[in-house]
Formats: sequence, structure tokens, C-alpha cells
Amino acid sequence: MPMALTGWRMRGIVTATLRPVRRICDHLDEINEGHPEGRIPECPGRQEINRLAHGINSALERSWKAYRFASDVSHELRSPRAALRVQIEEARLPAVDPPGETGEMRSV
Repeated sequence: MPMALTGWRMRGIVTATLRPVRRICDHLDEINEGHPEGRIPECPGRQEINRLAHGINSALERSWKAYRFASDVSHELRSPRAALRVQIEEARLPAVDPPGETGEMRSV
């Protein structure tokens, strides 16, 4: 009987200790399901859990910034104005023959 009681107490301690980690996992599931701007709340008085939450939030922020940047760039590249700007910039570049064809580069 004492072993069963000890095992039951240990299970309760481990469950209580891992509860903040489970909450972090639940928040990450919410973020992955369509709330990319979400962040993990910090737990007062839990230094290790707060370090974990801070690290995850930093990674989420970098990921969100990269996503927004890629989205903005994609939009700009699809717009006709950007395409025209690229063509104008290419037209302004000096004409250069590939080195393999003429043996040297043509000066402008």
C-alpha cells in the first residue's frame, strides 16, 4: 500500500509540474490552427517556463516577420508597376556581351 501511495503522489507532482508545458502546447496548437500573430503567455513565478515561453515567442515573432516580408515581396512582384520598374532598370543597365562569346567585355 505505501508503494501505491508513493506512486500516486509522484504522478500528481509530475502532472502539476508539466501543466505549464501542456498550456504552452495548447497555445501553440491555437497558433498553428490559424492565429499566427498569437504569442505564449508567461507564467508568473516560473523562471524556466518563462524562458521557454520567451524563446518560443522570439521564434514566432521572427517567423511572423519573415512571413509578412515574403507576402509583401510577393505582392510587389505581382503588381504591374513593379514589373515595369524592373524592365526600366534592366533597360538602363549597360549592354554587356557574355565573356565567352567575345573574349572580353565591351566598354560603355
